[in-house]
Amino acid sequence: MPNIALSRRIRTLLGAAALVATVLPFALAAPAAAVVGGDPIAATELNAGGEYQWLVGVELSGGGTCSGTLVAPRYVLTAAHCENPSVVTIGSGATPVAVTDAVVHPAYSGGSEADVQVLRLAADQTAQPLAMATDPDGLTVGAIVSVAGFGTTDGGDSPPAEGTMTLSSLLTEQFEATPGPANSCAGDSGGPVIAAGPGGPVLVGVTSYGDGACTLHAGSMRVAAFRSFIDPLLVPGNRPPEVTSGGLETAIDTPVEVPIEFSDPDGLELTLDDVVDQVATNGTVSACAGTAPPTTCTFTPAS
Repeated sequence: MPNIALSRRIRTLLGAAALVATVLPFALAAPAAAVVGGDPIAATELNAGGEYQWLVGVELSGGGTCSGTLVAPRYVLTAAHCENPSVVTIGSGATPVAVTDAVVHPAYSGGSEADVQVLRLAADQTAQPLAMATDPDGLTVGAIVSVAGFGTTDGGDSPPAEGTMTLSSLLTEQFEATPGPANSCAGDSGGPVIAAGPGGPVLVGVTSYGDGACTLHAGSMRVAAFRSFIDPLLVPGNRPPEVTSGGLETAIDTPVEVPIEFSDPDGLELTLDDVVDQVATNGTVSACAGTAPPTTCTFTPAS
């Protein structure tokens, strides 16, 4: 019988080979201008009180640049594939602010699923955070949204830019948009996708992936779908609860009872969905037993 390794999340991932051919994380794509077809953002609009005061430049310790959005005085939302963020810049000519903690969504595994992470900064910022969308976010195919970010050119940094795109497809946790006439590109990863709300602009997406030439489409994570992950982290000290499991021996398509041990130092309220989402990969969870959080779940491995 095979030894089935149990990991922290159930993941449904697109095949890596397919991603290489058609989808590139913008932080890893070939260098190109920020927000292709967009307009530069004036430096004054990046400072506190400006229209884009919440737009964040994210520097990666391994080299490279991403974008992000200030969603609370000390927290930035960006893409999970922006690995090893070290400092952020908020405001034109501002002193970089150190990233003291980075929490990647537990379901992220290098593909285009759950490509979000929350950064905690060394100090509160004076800029006004951008409001995040709630569920339902009101997005519809054909709607016009705005994108913004810090990209790079072959010659070095380019000014942050913004532009509009047209939503072309909607899924539960992500959406795609086509140039309208702008398009996100390299360096814009993690940056905001914005829609008009009744009280002003609302953050509806986190820029994630697109075609290498930055001319056809761009994919983003739907912020409303990830609020249950984001919101608890906006309290200092909070980390997501984790599930610890060992290795169990079983056969393909043969159910096995999985013992569950939770580590939840911050006392976050756990639901059955939290458990089902954190038990295992390559299979299904059919039942859980015990009080909330449950002590065992039944897992059936898939081929």
